Amino acid sequence: MKTILFFINLCEKSPNTTLLSFLKQSLTNVSSLISKTSKALSLNFSSQRVFLGSTLTMVFLLVASCQSPTKKETVTMDEVMEGSSENYKVDTELVEVKQLELDESFQNVAEKLELPIVDFIAIDSLLFVDRFENVSSYKYLLTNNSSSTFFAQWTFTNASSAKNAFMNWTQCYGARCHSLILNDSTSVSSEHMAMLLVGKELYYMNVINEKRYISFVSALIAAKKWNEIDYAFYQNGKKSVKWFQFEDFK
Repeated sequence: MKTILFFINLCEKSPNTTLLSFLKQSLTNVSSLISKTSKALSLNFSSQRVFLGSTLTMVFLLVASCQSPTKKETVTMDEVMEGSSENYKVDTELVEVKQLELDESFQNVAEKLELPIVDFIAIDSLLFVDRFENVSSYKYLLTNNSSSTFFAQWTFTNASSAKNAFMNWTQCYGARCHSLILNDSTSVSSEHMAMLLVGKELYYMNVINEKRYISFVSALIAAKKWNEIDYAFYQNGKKSVKWFQFEDFK
């Protein structure tokens, strides 16, 4: 009896409170009944069976009450993309949120492109660029039958900090730290990924096709009323890297 109460106390940190209350009351009733009728050691065979069956049932319910109702899947970001550094690889919890509050500007663009808002999952993981101090950031994964596109954005204190982060990342991309040469067509990985640098903002997309990338950047330019961009490129897997100018998105 003391052992079961001990586990109930441990379980109270993340319990099913209704079930635990029932268990406590049931244990109290059983204990009272035993003390009033006979000492534990003098119980007849039938009573022992009843007591044992009740105890096992409560233990089973206790285990069930300790289970967390939150559904989580633990993966590494490298299972999604190669864009994180080997030294900064961390475990990531992908948590599905029924009413995920997306960044307002991102949501406006997503709605304009008719992307299913309900299929976005927030990602909490470190990428190479996260080593550089930033003001804000977001990372979303669009998961549905037709796509699993990853979107990320970082806002820095100024344009120089944003460009520094972009240049460092492109000079050491992925676990093997491959260097991307500006305006060169040589790929640095097998991914279909892209980046966009505009002023203080750096955008990164992975598992995306060129058409969607162009549509996304064009919608961003319209929404934010940009008059120019700094750098924009799309990598078509191992085939090549294509660099874009502002006029390409009009």
